[in-house]
Amino acid sequence: MSKVKIQGHASGTGVLTVTAPNTSTDRTITLPDGTGTLLTTDGDGSSLTGTADATKLPLAGGTMTGNLLLETSGNPSITNKTTGSGNNPTFRLQADTHYWDFQGTFSNANDELMFMYDGSSKLTIDNDGIVDTQYKIKEHNGTRTHTERFFIGGNAATTWDITVPSEGGNGNSFLVHCSFNHYHNTGYGAHLSAWYSARTTSCSQVALLGSQSSVNGGSWSVSKPSSTTLRITKNAGSYSGQGAGFIQVTWSATV
Repeated sequence: MSKVKIQGHASGTGVLTVTAPNTSTDRTITLPDGTGTLLTTDGDGSSLTGTADATKLPLAGGTMTGNLLLETSGNPSITNKTTGSGNNPTFRLQADTHYWDFQGTFSNANDELMFMYDGSSKLTIDNDGIVDTQYKIKEHNGTRTHTERFFIGGNAATTWDITVPSEGGNGNSFLVHCSFNHYHNTGYGAHLSAWYSARTTSCSQVALLGSQSSVNGGSWSVSKPSSTTLRITKNAGSYSGQGAGFIQVTWSATV
């Protein structure tokens, strides 16, 4: 038979009292078959080992294998907070190797909210509510718009090929806006706003809203080298001075 031994401390002078509770029922306290320290109600558990509950996440992190439900009355909220003013808290949605990140980019001057796919930014909203997409094409209700921004010299010749649906035996129309200027007058710029209609490789200007060209800045032209390509061309001028510009083309995404 094993024995129970209560041993005092050789250097202590206090009295250790074991007190019974107010009960009329016999109780049995079974001691563990191991060496260690008992935890009292005023202890913090720092001296204990092997006490982790596999059903609970540790405070420092962990992986959940089931669904998470946040349900309460009123207005429930989830806060993902960083203690650093220039850090970027992120929520990630992932399937296998691909993922979307929703990131508060507080390391940037405008504290943007960024939507990223596999680490590449696709859409940004800054703290003034300005929305910017990193993709050149936007589509709304079957209408597609392609935009480009550039900075070139007036003597540069540049083309942009835009993929469009083949019209087949039908037709489609394109609203085209093009701009470039090195200076604040017409002597160094090139601008075009016009409607074009097309079928396969035939493309004609059907309504001119405005056009301006110059010897120094060049001019614009629109063509269809293939049934699925609309080409915007900045024709070269003679002056090398640089300037900013953009193109914007809108059309029906289906024919």
